[in-house]
Amino acid sequence: MLRICAILCVILVSGTLSMPPGRGDGPDGKDTGNGLRKGWGADGLPIGLDPDNYLEKFGYLIRRGKGSGIQHSDESRKAGIRQFQKRLKLKETGVLNEETLTWMTKPRCGMPDQVPDGSDLMLDGDEFGPASDDAGQIAQSFSVPGSKWSKKSMTYRIHNFSPDLDQGTQRRAIWEAFKYWSDVADLQFSETTGEADINIKFTYSEHGDGSYNAFDGQGGVLAHAFFPENGETHFDESETWTDGEDRGTNLAIVAAHELGHALGLGHSEIGEALMAPYYQGYIPNFQLHADDIAGVQKLYGQKQEATDPPLTTTTTTPSTTTTEEPEEPPTEKRTTKQPPIIVVATEEPVTESVVVEPTTISTPTFTEDPSAPDECTTKFDAVFQGPDYKIYILKYKWVWRLKGMAIDESFPTLTSNVFSPPVPTNIGGAVFSSRTGRLYFFKGKRVWRYQYHSGNSSFTLDFGFPMTVAGDVYPDHVDSAMTDRSGRIYLFRNDNFYLFSEYQLTVDAARPISGYFSGVPNGIEAAVTLRDGYTYFFKGTNYRKYLTGYGVVDGPVAKAGPWMGCGEGHQPK
Repeated sequence: MLRICAILCVILVSGTLSMPPGRGDGPDGKDTGNGLRKGWGADGLPIGLDPDNYLEKFGYLIRRGKGSGIQHSDESRKAGIRQFQKRLKLKETGVLNEETLTWMTKPRCGMPDQVPDGSDLMLDGDEFGPASDDAGQIAQSFSVPGSKWSKKSMTYRIHNFSPDLDQGTQRRAIWEAFKYWSDVADLQFSETTGEADINIKFTYSEHGDGSYNAFDGQGGVLAHAFFPENGETHFDESETWTDGEDRGTNLAIVAAHELGHALGLGHSEIGEALMAPYYQGYIPNFQLHADDIAGVQKLYGQKQEATDPPLTTTTTTPSTTTTEEPEEPPTEKRTTKQPPIIVVATEEPVTESVVVEPTTISTPTFTEDPSAPDECTTKFDAVFQGPDYKIYILKYKWVWRLKGMAIDESFPTLTSNVFSPPVPTNIGGAVFSSRTGRLYFFKGKRVWRYQYHSGNSSFTLDFGFPMTVAGDVYPDHVDSAMTDRSGRIYLFRNDNFYLFSEYQLTVDAARPISGYFSGVPNGIEAAVTLRDGYTYFFKGTNYRKYLTGYGVVDGPVAKAGPWMGCGEGHQPK
């Protein structure tokens, strides 16, 4: 029988417990009308709660055999209650008061918090407990039960999906959950549809793990996972799984917690850590706690980052190189199994000494070009929202600038009036990074990087660019580019997309658009995520409005009116 880390033993016990009275105001301050607390019974307990069973299930009382008839002594029960209270930093009374009982009703992981002394439970050869001191150092609050994977590159498979969210949103949430760990530890994960190391399933009640591991309906236990190297990770389908909102249960955060167990981590004693046993709700811009990071790095080591060499320009003078230091890396890190992609400068070596001087930019004069294409009928090559909050639209050698969905005066104009040197014609994609304050253009296998100058609303090319990205992973051409709300850069090509790393100038392996962006067609020509949180995908003369977690919420809609101010009475150029 599989040995699961979430031990849900059901044992009926009797005996005298010290309980609060069952009448009066409930935890929410409401009375049921008959003198009983809302959600609480006449016995003074939350309805459906068996305190002894709860304390056994999560490791505070020694597990007894089912049907054994053995009761816990008052002494062992009080010791278990005190240990439970100590972990939660409650007053250690050994009495099941209202505060203690209320904690027992909170949604949480099915993993036990500890295994009490005297238990015969063994998990892959090691008793579950706090991490021990190493060489006299203070033990951390995370726990490492003693098992881990023998490899650092693993596959995962999502066997089925919840009806609560579209499949693309769920796949992205699971992917993000893995990424929290691979961003900080020497680990790599990739999704597969075949045999996998880690297997993810949504299920109900009794689901083949034994009756003691059955899910308990909405609330209570949300999910559970097996320690390495089993890999089974199960989610209770009775919950309402959500993405990016306060209601329901956030899939990405719970998945990240359970994957921590699947990697070998136990529960943390720090309440703010991801690996704390209780669900803390949806947290925007969620990040791992330092305790989580310390735990996974204890098992697998720190993230091994590749570093780019300084950019150099060859000269014929005695001082043979002029070097510009690379910028500090952003928070995004590579998580792909693909080998590093070599980045080489496209410019030929110069034959004279090069001195990089501070850039001096004159204020450009914007003049509307009478030969510019008609904005109401043209397709977009690229769209991005700049640091000035204005939207830039490019087509061939022209650029439009929009403010409040109205075209700025003196636009359209030639790209040479805004970008120095001008961007190439028929650009594949453009994206402004809020993380680094750099603007990227993509065409073929080359990338251009520009810096913004607020004084005259212009952009200048960074030293060393354009660059060619070599390797089999990077597509032969980029159709469009965008960022998500967290600042990650996506590149689209035909029916796939790639994640682009700014610091390393590399991409992850291709992923299917249909699996992650519900309702978005293949062959997107331009895309942009605005500060309203929505992403707009353009194809032909139409656009689609997309919201993460919901898919396409509007469209296809003709873009001429809302984006370019076209309508009745418009005179084409």
